[in-house]
Amino acid sequence: IEKMNELVESRRLFLRTIMHEFKTPIGKGRIIAEMMKEKKHKERLVEIFERLDVLIDESAKIENLYSRNYKLQIHKHSFDEILARAKKLLMRDNFDDKVRVKNKNKLFLQVDIDSFAFAVKNLIENALKYSDDEFCLIECFEQGFVVKNKAKPLKEPYTEYLKAFSRDRQSKNSGMGLGLYIVDKTCQSHNLKLGYEYVDGFHCFRVSTAAYAEKSLKKGKVRKK
Repeated sequence: IEKMNELVESRRLFLRTIMHEFKTPIGKGRIIAEMMKEKKHKERLVEIFERLDVLIDESAKIENLYSRNYKLQIHKHSFDEILARAKKLLMRDNFDDKVRVKNKNKLFLQVDIDSFAFAVKNLIENALKYSDDEFCLIECFEQGFVVKNKAKPLKEPYTEYLKAFSRDRQSKNSGMGLGLYIVDKTCQSHNLKLGYEYVDGFHCFRVSTAAYAEKSLKKGKVRKK
């Protein structure tokens, strides 16, 4: 038990140290960016450094969430509000051109908006990154939503992509392979279900309430992870 406690404390110290060390160059970089004369480049660099700062904070929150040290602030939020937060995290100037959303004003979810918006961001990011046409569709319904993108079938079983650091090594896209892992863990913490199916050339990632997921499984509509 003492050894386990030492390992846990060592892990926490390591993470805090790494995050602190990242914060220092980010802060210095932003100061230098603020000194630039050209407005367009200045604004873009400041935005990038702000994004890096947010990522550090989100990483800390995710670590706390999955180690059960973070208490979720569950409230009722419209999907429109959640999507707006995810859009800000994604930082894509062409978001509205690449992401099409149906019925977003009709969906309301009981979630911690900070952690859940980060999960939605990951779903959209994956859909855009691995799609054949760099486009994704989000369809909302009463009990959840589906993120779709057109692409070739998965090379591995769907469950393999839910593991941490799992990604297609042959893909040209970079990343740590944490996208779906984070989405899955976040859904579990919110008592939501992440389902997947491949239909007519489209990958369909569905996030829904547990009751809807069970009902759909009985009807054979959604494959459970």
